[in-house]
Amino acid sequence: MINKIYLNNFEKIKATFQKEGSITFIDFFQEDFFKILQKDVETLNFKKEKNPTAYSYSQANYLFRSKEFSKFVKKLSGRNLRRPIAYLFEWKDYTILNDQIKSKTGVDIVFDLTEYWQPEWGGMIIYSDGEGKYIQITPNRNSLTIIKRRGRKFVKYLNNKSQGRRYILMF
Repeated sequence: MINKIYLNNFEKIKATFQKEGSITFIDFFQEDFFKILQKDVETLNFKKEKNPTAYSYSQANYLFRSKEFSKFVKKLSGRNLRRPIAYLFEWKDYTILNDQIKSKTGVDIVFDLTEYWQPEWGGMIIYSDGEGKYIQITPNRNSLTIIKRRGRKFVKYLNNKSQGRRYILMF
């Protein structure tokens, strides 16, 4: 299920993650498994969540079980997986940095199921440390990002150029 390149180079990957604090895997799952996962998530019953001063997106619960994936994440980040939430972002969706919402330090696991995306459409997840440093996660099909959370995050507004839906699993 996991791309063998990542399984075969695990120690190098772990060293990079420990040094950098984040890592992104492209083509993380083998194609056949990814297509099944993508179809499952796209057919979920998403519920719109909206607070105009803080966020706009849709979400759904999703049951994802994989011993191989859980073991990989645990060995890499030291974190046990929790049940993921599936997010759907479309035109006019966003989240805003908010001083009222405090974010604990920890590890975020973000899997992108979006089939096609252009950066000029918005929709990037941006992590900010509050001191001017940031990490941007650009939408990329079948990608997994594991990031040590040291500040807060937001999703950049999906503008009128966006031509699709952005599907994300957050563990």
